Amino acid sequence: MIITNNLRFIPKVVRIILIKLLLPKKKLQGKILFFGEISEIRKLHDGSIDDEYFHSVKHELNTKKIKYSEIKLSNSNKFYFLNNKKKYNLIESFFSLFDLIRMFSVSNTKEILNYNRYDKAINKYELALYYLMFKRLFKKNPQIQKIAFVQSYGIRYAAVLAAKNCNVKSIELQHGTITKDHPGYFVPKKFAINYVPPTDTILYSEYEYSIMKNDIAFGKSNLKILGCPRYDFLKHYDFDKNKFLRKYHADKYKIIFWATQTHDPVMMNSGESDYNAECVFSTLKKMPEWFLIIKFHPGEDYNSSKEFYMKYINKYNITNYVILKFNDELTYDCVLASDAVLMKTSTVGIESLLMGIPVINFGMKKSWSLELFEDFSANLIVRKPSDLIKYLDCLKSSEYHAKFKKAQKEYEKKHYAYCGNSSIKIANFLISETFKN
Repeated sequence: MIITNNLRFIPKVVRIILIKLLLPKKKLQGKILFFGEISEIRKLHDGSIDDEYFHSVKHELNTKKIKYSEIKLSNSNKFYFLNNKKKYNLIESFFSLFDLIRMFSVSNTKEILNYNRYDKAINKYELALYYLMFKRLFKKNPQIQKIAFVQSYGIRYAAVLAAKNCNVKSIELQHGTITKDHPGYFVPKKFAINYVPPTDTILYSEYEYSIMKNDIAFGKSNLKILGCPRYDFLKHYDFDKNKFLRKYHADKYKIIFWATQTHDPVMMNSGESDYNAECVFSTLKKMPEWFLIIKFHPGEDYNSSKEFYMKYINKYNITNYVILKFNDELTYDCVLASDAVLMKTSTVGIESLLMGIPVINFGMKKSWSLELFEDFSANLIVRKPSDLIKYLDCLKSSEYHAKFKKAQKEYEKKHYAYCGNSSIKIANFLISETFKN
């Protein structure tokens, strides 16, 4: 494992050097720095090209005429940086050849060694290299007081360490559903003592706060309940459903949208993905009035995932379906076009509930916690294959939809603080201490 990781590190160093040579860094401005990945930039609901997490927050800062900068991570085997349409600054442009020498000593610091033991997928030299780049960024731009990002694991952990060393506040925004078994937030006890959490962690609601406040690692962060800015627009989002369905010749059907997860090793290795697929396609064969939209997770490989689903499509001779790559359509459009959304405990499920679309969760095999959906009083959880047929029939009743609407209001109140106004809350939080003087 160690040898493999070190070998994989070599082409990454080559890419970093190429970025340094081809894309010289531009001057950063403002006291607030947003950090994300180039691969996260995509077309959003309003037609803009940006990352979805901080897009609306940046809009609020622009409205208030507050300057800020953005820095992106080109951490991919693909050369995303060569097609960098908005010409973002890349963290790799802060690389120095001297870092290749310094990284050996830095990689043996207790924080990096501790993280490397916790997350063996990340090479300790790579983590050290990015730590040195972030440290140089902060030293050369002393005006920066806060760095905001989603997810602090992987390479992003280097930003947290460097920010602490340079007296810069690191702010993590909750990026999706948090359950008690979420590997991105709950660090095992033996690694938690030397784990450095972000200075502040912005949470969606009291629900996540009640879970996180007792966590050994993230409990040391300042937990702030400010809601979820990426969902603010859901209060008023709409689109042409008929046009969307006609595009896929599905306007005569009831629609199931399946947000798939074959990239998940837990579900794949346990056989759960196969079990769920068998359930879906055997049901679709019995209920031809339903049309299935399959849309891959951004982490799924298109070719292998398509091969996986085609095995069951061919087995049951299914014709009423379409398979979409992640960027083929907006997830929000797929949700609103549907009569039901299908998945195993996913952020898409939460979005669907907020948008008023019923969610059916797989619960036939034990893997990821369904706690967030079990808390929804009108939940539909498939415990055995026949449940899926029962729930699809149930969705035809006005009685269920009345129950769903009541549950939706209760759920939003409990799980999504400031829904519709979260972007303003977070922008004000970023400004509050940064611009006191």
